[in-house]
Amino acid sequence: MEQNFLSFPTPAPCKQPFLLAVRAVHYPDMDLKSRDLMGAKNRSTKSPVSSIVYLRFRTNPDRLPVGASPSREGFSAMKKMLSAIVIFFLLLIPAAGDASFLIRLKNGGQLATPMYWIEGRLIFFYYAGGIAGIERIVVDRVERSEKKPADYMDTTSENRGKKELPPLSSITEKAQGPEKTTEIKEEGAEKVNIEAYKNKKDQMTVILDGLLEKQREAAARGDNDAKEKAREEMVKASKEIYKLTDEVTEKNKGKLPEGWWAR
Repeated sequence: MEQNFLSFPTPAPCKQPFLLAVRAVHYPDMDLKSRDLMGAKNRSTKSPVSSIVYLRFRTNPDRLPVGASPSREGFSAMKKMLSAIVIFFLLLIPAAGDASFLIRLKNGGQLATPMYWIEGRLIFFYYAGGIAGIERIVVDRVERSEKKPADYMDTTSENRGKKELPPLSSITEKAQGPEKTTEIKEEGAEKVNIEAYKNKKDQMTVILDGLLEKQREAAARGDNDAKEKAREEMVKASKEIYKLTDEVTEKNKGKLPEGWWAR
């Protein structure tokens, strides 16, 4: 039997090649199955190599008497080396949490998310600790990004002067005290209450998240009617969000306010 081994270049202190994988080619003579593989002759290249090379080993028919068993110690060492190789290559794989996607909108906006998926006419994605959904018709394209979603969030915060959006619970608290609004004054244009628009958009997004959860529960139960009803409500809620987005964009001289999609 002929064995082909995939090996890294042998380090200077080592005398044996570092095993990566093995491929067996059987000879017609079935008696050669019991030959000692670990005692085979090394017929590898003698010149230095800078990449992975193949080392070929051939069993020696005269090495062992007929009926002798192969070395268990050799095969045990082979298994240990293969386990080490698997762990080594797993460490080379980048973490899935580092990957992100950039959703480019047709109105010029963009959204960074670690994961997205498509359900019918809607695109759902993780955003700001929750789940958001938008219609596919308003999306220009989805790009893979080397940055993490947190990097985009930090940049948005700096552009807004490190001013974070207040949580939804603060809406009721503001009713008891003086309300501070962010207004954009433009020549020949009406004043735009950006913060009020954002609060309304956030409330609608929370409703959309609840509808998505209802749809998933209905799908888990196998209730197709409830699932379809939830999907229709999600489409309606998504349209309302983008109707509001178009309205604030139009009043803001055709520009989407910075940090509009942040929550």
